[in-house]
Amino acid sequence: MNKNAEANVIAHNDGIDEDQDWSDTVVRINAIKREFHLSNAQLARLCGISKQAVGGWLNENKSPGIEVALKIEAKLGVNVAWIRHGVGPMLNSLPTPDAMRVALQGQFSKMSNDERKAASLELIKLCSKYI
Repeated sequence: MNKNAEANVIAHNDGIDEDQDWSDTVVRINAIKREFHLSNAQLARLCGISKQAVGGWLNENKSPGIEVALKIEAKLGVNVAWIRHGVGPMLNSLPTPDAMRVALQGQFSKMSNDERKAASLELIKLCSKYI
């Protein structure tokens, strides 16, 4: 079985792996939060789950199920096999529109009003080249 096929089988395995090192899952969930500048509540809202569920992952007693991992992949472009098992690259090759929006919102939330205005103008200029 090639690596992609193996990763696909692993990623879509709904069973619990008794040997799973949950601390690795915690590291990967925190990496997603850092990459997209998300709080627990924001990640929960994006996935349609409670912030307590996200807290459960981070307390090392639970791992995201396949349904939630697929939502994260659809919204942010994060590889399902990487989320659940650390297989493959973190991000799929092209970011989704939702991923770009979430990343921009995270960056903009840290800026002053003047910085946001300047960044918005730069984005408009950049986007106008492709529209």
